[in-house]
Amino acid sequence: ISEAIFGLNEFATRFPSALIGVAAVFTTYLLATKLFNKKIGLLACFLLAISPWHIVASRNAFESDLLVFFTSLATYFFLKFEDNKKYLLISLIIFCISFYIYRSAWIFVPLFVLWLAIIFNKNLFKIKKELVKYSLFSIILLLPLLPSIFSFSGQSRFLQESFITGISRVGIINEINEKRGICTKHMPSIFCTLIYNKFLAFGTVYINSYTQNLSIKNFFEKAN
Repeated sequence: ISEAIFGLNEFATRFPSALIGVAAVFTTYLLATKLFNKKIGLLACFLLAISPWHIVASRNAFESDLLVFFTSLATYFFLKFEDNKKYLLISLIIFCISFYIYRSAWIFVPLFVLWLAIIFNKNLFKIKKELVKYSLFSIILLLPLLPSIFSFSGQSRFLQESFITGISRVGIINEINEKRGICTKHMPSIFCTLIYNKFLAFGTVYINSYTQNLSIKNFFEKAN
């Protein structure tokens, strides 16, 4: 739609993501206000609006900022289902949409929805008939995704990027074995095992990746 209006150019590519990024600020306000009050809502949306991560993700047309919008909106409607049970259906539909937007939703959303269900189990039990119908409808909406989720193409990015189960895991293990082998030539093997092992190696990779992703250099020097 954006390209049809603005043509095939950089602006048309970035505009939908930027628009959704702005909308996410509003849905954050709605959600925080619902949870707390208007002052907290204004503070929450202000912090998101000036968040370097959110600005970069919106500007570079990443799918991750779309997930912020849909999950915050879905959660807002979920919290309103006590006022009208139809809001629960709207919430579940929006959560289902998020599955089609960003693959991290495949892991995050089920766990998050389960957490919400546990917290509000007493209120959900009061509308158990509607809950069953809405849940079945949600499953139907997600059925087209099943072939992709369980296929190699659907899991390819995870296999490529994950350092725990992905391709890079082999490189990390080879490096551990190499360093441990060099170490055992000069030090006791038990000492080398304590220094060079999967736990420390994976932990180091995770911490380095996490800090680099949130670093000033990443946001302000590499951002396009």
